[in-house]
Amino acid sequence: MRVSKLYVDQSKIKIHALASSFNRSKVTIRCLETLFTSDMPDNIDFKVTIVDDNSDDDTVSLIKLNFRQVNIIKSPGNLFWAGAMRYGWDIIKNEQFNYLFAFNDD
Repeated sequence: MRVSKLYVDQSKIKIHALASSFNRSKVTIRCLETLFTSDMPDNIDFKVTIVDDNSDDDTVSLIKLNFRQVNIIKSPGNLFWAGAMRYGWDIIKNEQFNYLFAFNDD
């Protein structure tokens, strides 16, 4: 059975991707490169937030330089992965999106 394009919902689907990072600039940049070069349908509106848990390497500067569209949230540096993800969720949870894509940058 073929589905006609007339019956496919063409409205925008809003996905908010959330990850945390700490002193993993190479891994984080490679992850973002893969994410942003993925083949996505045209009706996907994709927003990315990275919670940086107070990295002292070049993670934040490299994200800002190469991925200006990524929202960076700075956290105090003692949250680790799960705490940073909760911290990020508390900040973005009132935004309008259909799906949350919580991921690890490796």
